[in-house]
Amino acid sequence: MMNGMKTSLKKSILLFVLTVVAGIGVASFSFGTGEKQASAAEPGPKRWSDVLRKDSLGFLEAGKRDLRARIINFEPGAETSFHAHDVPGIRYVLEGATTIYQEDGTSKTYETGSTFFAGPVGNTPMPPHKAKNNSKVNTKILAVELFPEGYKKKKK
Repeated sequence: MMNGMKTSLKKSILLFVLTVVAGIGVASFSFGTGEKQASAAEPGPKRWSDVLRKDSLGFLEAGKRDLRARIINFEPGAETSFHAHDVPGIRYVLEGATTIYQEDGTSKTYETGSTFFAGPVGNTPMPPHKAKNNSKVNTKILAVELFPEGYKKKKK
C-alpha cells in the first residue's frame, strides 16, 4: 500500500511540475478538462497524461525561476490565518478536503482529486483567504509553486 502511495505521489508531482512549466506565459485557462494526450511511440501499451489544471500566469518577467513542490498537512479542525500568496502555485488535494474562505465571506471546498490555483496573476495580487480542514480525517495537499531565483517571503 505504501509503495502504491509513493508511486502515485511521484506521478502527481511530475504531472504538476510539467503542468506549471507548460503553463508559464500561456494565455489560456482550464479546470480539469480530463483531456488525454496519447503518445505516438512504438506499438505496445499506450501512455498518456491527463491535464489536471492549466492557469495563465499573465505577464511573467524573464529570469531564473525555482520550482518547489511540498506537501501541506492539516489535521481535522486545523486552519490557517487569513493570508495571501505572492508567488503563483497550483494545489492538488491528495487526501481529505480543505475549505478556502475568502474575506468577503464566500468559501469553496476542495476534495480529494481537486485542484485550485493560489497566487497572483500578472500584476493582480491574490486576495486574502484562509484554509481549514472541516473533516474528521487528515488532509494532505500537494503544492507546486514557482519562485524567482533567490526569493524571500515578503514581510507583512
